[in-house]
Amino acid sequence: MVDISRLDEWDLQWRHRVESLNSAPQLQMFEVGSRGTLVGGDVVLSKSPDDELQAMDMYMTAVKPGVWTITFQDPREEDDFERILLHWISPGPLNFDNLPTDVVPPNLTPITKWAHVGGYNVDSGVGGVFDLDSLESLIQSHEDQDKEYIFETMADFLLEDNFTAVQVGLVVGGGDGGYTLKAREYQGEKVEIMIQRSWGEGNDGRTGHDEL
Repeated sequence: MVDISRLDEWDLQWRHRVESLNSAPQLQMFEVGSRGTLVGGDVVLSKSPDDELQAMDMYMTAVKPGVWTITFQDPREEDDFERILLHWISPGPLNFDNLPTDVVPPNLTPITKWAHVGGYNVDSGVGGVFDLDSLESLIQSHEDQDKEYIFETMADFLLEDNFTAVQVGLVVGGGDGGYTLKAREYQGEKVEIMIQRSWGEGNDGRTGHDEL
C-alpha cells in the first residue's frame, strides 16, 4: 500500500478521487473530452521518458464526449476478466468530487451492431484505455512530476490497490497478450465499447484495426 503521508496535495487529491471512483462498482467512470479520442496500450511501457505515448498502440476517434461508465462482465478469477463494457451515459461534465450515484445508460436508438474498431498489446501485465484530453491534462497539471510518474502511479493503483478507474480512464490486468475492442455507434459516434482478451498464442490485439 502507498504511504499517503509522503504524498503532496496534488497526489492526495488524485488518490482521493481514484478511491471514490472505486468505492462502488457503479461509480467506476471517466469523462471523454471534446476531441472524442481514446488511446490504449501497455501502461508500464508507456512510462518511458523517451516514449511519446508510442506504447499506446490503440488510437480510437469519434468517441462520444461525456461521462462513461466501466462495467466488468463474466470474470473468471478475481484479478481477471472476460470483457469490459464502457457505456456513454451523459454529456457531462463529471464532477469527481461529487460523483453521480444513480447511473442508468440512456436508451439510444437506432444503434449500430458491434464492430471491431481496434486493439492493443500488453507485455508488462498492465494495460489501459484513456481519454486523450484527460490524460494530457493530467500529465501537464503537475509541475513536479512527468509522464513517467503518471503512468507508474496508474499501474500502482491497479497492482497495489486493485483500483480500475483512474480518473482519466481505466487500468486492467488479465495477463500479457492482445486485447481487442468493439464498438457500437449512435449518430456517427461510439457510445458503447467492449474490451476483450484476444485468446490464442501469439494473437495480436491490433490485427490491423488500430483506428476506425
